[in-house]
Amino acid sequence: DIVLGIAHAMRVPGQPHTAEFCIAIADEIHGRGAGRLMTQTLAAEASRNGIDHLTGYMLATNEAPAKLLAGVGDVVHDQMSAGTREMTVRLAHNG
Repeated sequence: DIVLGIAHAMRVPGQPHTAEFCIAIADEIHGRGAGRLMTQTLAAEASRNGIDHLTGYMLATNEAPAKLLAGVGDVVHDQMSAGTREMTVRLAHNG
């Protein structure tokens, strides 16, 4: 078996309509659209399951996950501190 990437969202305790976003992509497929497809699929599934917001934590210098997260909703929080970035988006509803 070969794993090329994984995307996961887990509800934030005490915030039932918010989930923390996590994605990892194998180096050899960076830049080929797999991250975007996985993030869009994850966001659509999260929305179907009552999630309104996705939040993520990343290195402040790593723009890729920030672009992926911003691509699935409206950025409502974006803060950098001590080399990390915390970002939250309000998901577009999939009717």
